[in-house]
Amino acid sequence: MKHPIGIQIYTLRNRLREEFSETLSLIRQIGFDNVEYVKNCVDLSAEDLSAAAGKAGLTTCGIHVKSSDLLEDSSAVCSYAGLISSPYITASLMPPTDFDSWQNIVKYCQDAGKKAAEAGLIFTYHNHWYEPMLHNDSSILEKILEETNPAEVALELDVAWVAAAGRDPAKFIEKYGSRIAQIHFKDIKLSAFDLERPQSCLTFLGNGDVDLKACAEAAKRSCAATVPFIYEQDLPDGDIAENAADSFAVLRDLA
Repeated sequence: MKHPIGIQIYTLRNRLREEFSETLSLIRQIGFDNVEYVKNCVDLSAEDLSAAAGKAGLTTCGIHVKSSDLLEDSSAVCSYAGLISSPYITASLMPPTDFDSWQNIVKYCQDAGKKAAEAGLIFTYHNHWYEPMLHNDSSILEKILEETNPAEVALELDVAWVAAAGRDPAKFIEKYGSRIAQIHFKDIKLSAFDLERPQSCLTFLGNGDVDLKACAEAAKRSCAATVPFIYEQDLPDGDIAENAADSFAVLRDLA
């Protein structure tokens, strides 16, 4: 059984404001049939988004929301997620000032997980490069897994950022597969990674240094078959539509 293949719509955000329906059609034409939305990138009601996605033949595999909204306006954002048939509601946090702030991040995940669970959703935390970084044989990402309820908190693991942290994303998937609900397949040129401009070294799938095949094989062994492989590219590396088509071809073979 193949894993679902999706795209994080943030990848094509520059097309959305003027060409929303056309962008959804482009996603489907490329071959993707699942989309993860970002609430800040979608200026539509849940009903209108659901109708547009249905017309394009797309299924929702998640929605990323502002971290503050999930706690301060949880009823509205969870209702929106439910109306677009998203099984997951995802958030991430800005880099902390030091490793000791892991307790605040864990507390956020605990609270967000409870809010999502009350609405019948699964909260997933999306990592960047700082959460997987090791500090005395542990990391913020491990702390999240150790200190939260597996029934309420899962991971949306971003393999490129795990690699940027100096970790092996395939080994991480192998070890923690049961806590992973979504995987962001993203590629990165590690030699160009710069904390001042971290997104500048991201690229389309197969054009960077992440062992994507190893990640996919680890997911097949350790994750549920329902876990979607979601392509995301923060910045274009050439024409973003071509990047998306090239990346879909890679994911199609991996899934």
